[in-house]
Amino acid sequence: MADYVGIILALLLGVGFLFIMKYKTRHKSVRLIGYALLLMSLLLVVFVAAGYLADASHEYGH
Repeated sequence: MADYVGIILALLLGVGFLFIMKYKTRHKSVRLIGYALLLMSLLLVVFVAAGYLADASHEYGH
């Protein structure tokens, strides 16, 4: 599953930066989509890290 998360994260970051950099002067809505994609990729990183920490701290009998 970690391989798929890396691929999805790379795609989200790449497309987000593409939308932000390509449309610097006009198309404000497209730039907002780029910022939203960057925010979603950061949330994905946070949730994956939280899930990893939850699995790592799981004790026997809990």
